[in-house]
Amino acid sequence: MTETFSNIDGYIHQRRIKIQLTQLSLSVALNNFHQAFADIDAQAISRWESGKVTPSLLRQVLLIEFFGDNAYQILCDPNFKINRLATLSSYEKLLDKNLDLPHIQGSHPYIDKNQPFTKILTTEQHWDFLARMIVNFQSNIGRNDEIWDIAVIRDLLAFESSYSVMYYYDDIFAGHAVMFRVKPDAFKALMNYELGDNQLSVEHLAKNDDTACLFSLNGYGGSRAIIVDSTASFFSMAAEDASVVYTGYKSRIDVSVKALELLDADFIAHGEKIAEGKQGVKFRGHRYDSICYQLTKEKLLSSPIMLNLSRQKNASS
Repeated sequence: MTETFSNIDGYIHQRRIKIQLTQLSLSVALNNFHQAFADIDAQAISRWESGKVTPSLLRQVLLIEFFGDNAYQILCDPNFKINRLATLSSYEKLLDKNLDLPHIQGSHPYIDKNQPFTKILTTEQHWDFLARMIVNFQSNIGRNDEIWDIAVIRDLLAFESSYSVMYYYDDIFAGHAVMFRVKPDAFKALMNYELGDNQLSVEHLAKNDDTACLFSLNGYGGSRAIIVDSTASFFSMAAEDASVVYTGYKSRIDVSVKALELLDADFIAHGEKIAEGKQGVKFRGHRYDSICYQLTKEKLLSSPIMLNLSRQKNASS
């Protein structure tokens, strides 16, 4: 029978009793487990269990990992109460400010955004079409100096651990999302611009259950609802998969940089500097063709934006 927990207070108490630790011995074990618990003593454990003090989200993630449980399954359960969980207001304001504009990222001129979208998990019959759309999309948002091979993209989409979806409003293609489980060394090369997105091949991909990093190749949302759904899916996949150690994203537009900064993602590297007024992203006073960010599993799981989006997604499923 799967155990359920109503909040972090009860979780800590139940797990501590189960493994027969005193509050003092648990504090010592946590001190040795992670530096985030360096100042924790028996009194802190007592305050957590009584609900007088709530550990930070990062500490909640690490506590659940210490006890050997899946932090995503517990924290993203809508029935698990998280005290003072920040709302999505900052993220929603960002979307409102940047997506209610004429034909830009997140705005599609042909669709009625009040109608519900259809989400299709791609299979073999879709891969040729989606590969062509990805190449066209990349050509449109880039500077036309990257050569993308449709056949290579098709092979990447067909790989066993790849995830790709297409969004439709009626019969109108309105968005897509593509995510790959990449081997750690290839992921590091991608994040540091030692390996171009267009140079990615199946040899760089990790099989299911192998240690991997989740990399978003690219995506487009023809409406706010699609952007929210694809973002929630990306976060959920990265957070739920125990074999994923890092999550990475290469941002090519300003709004996605702002969203990643809200997530407190770690800046890794930037691409080539481009002229002001050109497409690209503004970063530290200059404009670049792209910016790479990554998140550790713990940082992703302790993000209020990720938790809220995932909890909403799980509540509606």
